[in-house]
Amino acid sequence: PPVIIVLPENTTLNMSQNALLQCQAVADPPNMTYVWQKGGENVHHIESLKSRVRIQVDGTLHISGLVPEDSGNYTCNPTNGLLTPPTAWAILTVMRT
Repeated sequence: PPVIIVLPENTTLNMSQNALLQCQAVADPPNMTYVWQKGGENVHHIESLKSRVRIQVDGTLHISGLVPEDSGNYTCNPTNGLLTPPTAWAILTVMRT
């Protein structure tokens, strides 16, 4: 199963900034997919987020145009379909300017 080598870090940003939460893993075979969740729900299924999130090839979660409601606990799950995938999490805080 994958092993996370770069953990996401707690991040505080201002409204309208872009967030980058890193999460890098290595695995063999290396055919990994990264799933990011906010509060236990896939970020691509959250109405207020899905048009503004992008998961980069290296696992980094990119959120554009932050709003205060984006604050919360974000969890990264790299998986290659083998065994139980590891998880790592970070808290994103969005400040009102």
